[in-house]
Amino acid sequence: MKPLPHVMITLALLLAAAVAPADEPAFTPETHFADRSYGSAFAVKLLGDVLDEPDVLARVAATADLGETDNSDALSLLAKASRDNDARVRATAATAAAVLNKPGSLDVVAPLLTDTDSRVVLRVLDAIRRLQPAEPPVALTDLLGHDDPLVRASTLQTWTALGRPAPDATLATLVVDPTVFVRLRALANALLCSDGARWVDAVDAAQPPAVRAAAIEVLGKFAFATSRDSVAKASKDDHILVRRGAARAYGHAQAADDVCRMLDDPSPIVRLAAIRAAGDLGINAATDRLVELMLTAPDEQAHRAARRALLTIGTDDVAARLAQALSTLLAELTADRDPETSTSQRRGERLDRNAMSCCDILGEIFAGRPQQAATLPGTDTMLNLLDALDINERPVGAAAEALGRIGDARAIPLLRKLLATCATNRGDPPPSGDVTGQICLGLAALQDPKAPPLMIDVINVNGQPSRLSRAVRYIMDVLPTFDGSPHAEDIREAVLTVLDPATGFGRACQAHAARAAVRLDLKDATTLLEELLDERTGGREVLQIFAWALSQLTGADVHAPNPRPKACDGWIVRPVDTR
Repeated sequence: MKPLPHVMITLALLLAAAVAPADEPAFTPETHFADRSYGSAFAVKLLGDVLDEPDVLARVAATADLGETDNSDALSLLAKASRDNDARVRATAATAAAVLNKPGSLDVVAPLLTDTDSRVVLRVLDAIRRLQPAEPPVALTDLLGHDDPLVRASTLQTWTALGRPAPDATLATLVVDPTVFVRLRALANALLCSDGARWVDAVDAAQPPAVRAAAIEVLGKFAFATSRDSVAKASKDDHILVRRGAARAYGHAQAADDVCRMLDDPSPIVRLAAIRAAGDLGINAATDRLVELMLTAPDEQAHRAARRALLTIGTDDVAARLAQALSTLLAELTADRDPETSTSQRRGERLDRNAMSCCDILGEIFAGRPQQAATLPGTDTMLNLLDALDINERPVGAAAEALGRIGDARAIPLLRKLLATCATNRGDPPPSGDVTGQICLGLAALQDPKAPPLMIDVINVNGQPSRLSRAVRYIMDVLPTFDGSPHAEDIREAVLTVLDPATGFGRACQAHAARAAVRLDLKDATTLLEELLDERTGGREVLQIFAWALSQLTGADVHAPNPRPKACDGWIVRPVDTR
């Protein structure tokens, strides 16, 4: 069985590993850089002045707006709001401090755990879940005995969200709490204990189905040997929540045969629990059923779960079955094409989705096996797919990336042809940025010496209404891997072109170019990086990337400036200061 990495790493990052500095920021072409509103000291002061207004709704609005300023100066004012005599302001202060999420936010939030108003405490608990402190605040233990069941349930939810079991003595009481949703939260938290079953002596048939389901799951994890009959009975219960609890229990107990049986349950949510359990356990015997479920799942959640399970199993049986499925899918993908336009007249998202997943899993299973590529199941079909489908069709990108990951050099001529099409296609719509980028990933993985000029041509495409910015992000990530090629100077010039503020590539592309400049040790980029920092636009995260790149290239300790002040459209004050 092939182990599944804890975090799926993109091929672009793997390609860059050999040239990446140890402390470089991690982001991918899919990363969205949020350009948050930023409040200057002047804006923060204006909002702070509103906190003294007699109108409570004005104070609430100003408090919420302080959380949107992305300015640490707002913390002292939020602390002031947390002491307001109106519960609405105090509750908003807790949420705003979590939204601000700066060092010191927890110092504003935690004291409000002892607030006398349950509404405030509930908002504070939500804020703590957002902030995810390394250690639970001390007052969390006392709140487990709060008079309000909503507070008790939310406190248990917070303990669970922080990955901590609640104190034993209190949990023993809460699993038999008179309020159903408190019992549910307590049983969910019991799964984090070393022996949660000591609080679940038996599954009471009189309990609500959700509670019985949670109890069954706890028993499956901690006391399956003595509760097998109870779990088996639950697996045939009329209520889907109870059956789902049984499926999860079988997963905890590593009862592979029972998990396989639950994959045939008529309920989608029960099957989803069984799919996840089959993946966690790596049950090869479930392969055929998992492939069937992946291909037929009407919802993305079940599809992704089955895909992950098959990737975790990762055996030759999985690969062979997926290769067969991909061959059938390719026939369907090409069956209804217009012979004159060579474009598809179909087609449901599910067909594309399934073909992409088959390619992705095959690429992962067979990664790094170039010598065997010609004989591996599915590789010929992926080559045919590249030749048969249009440049804008998503399975093309998945096949290109998979063949590059495998190391199948037979794909190089086809990928070159596709990339040349991307570089010359200025139509409407322009080529898909993601598909183009995945083609570049494939060629970079295969280290095709003729690929860099084609990639640079793509950079120079002016699609309508803008450049192919998504593709450029991929290209910036992979061009440094060709630094030793005869095209090294052109590569460096291309990075400078993207980094130049005057060329209009946008901050996301420039962030990738800044990282590429560091990988190439491109000293000529320092002036452009200084210009980008001086402009102070694009958001704090992008500015930090520019500052990091400049530090790496100059050896100086460069700190990112604050973004240019920008008020949120909904703020209660509209500061005009843009310094």
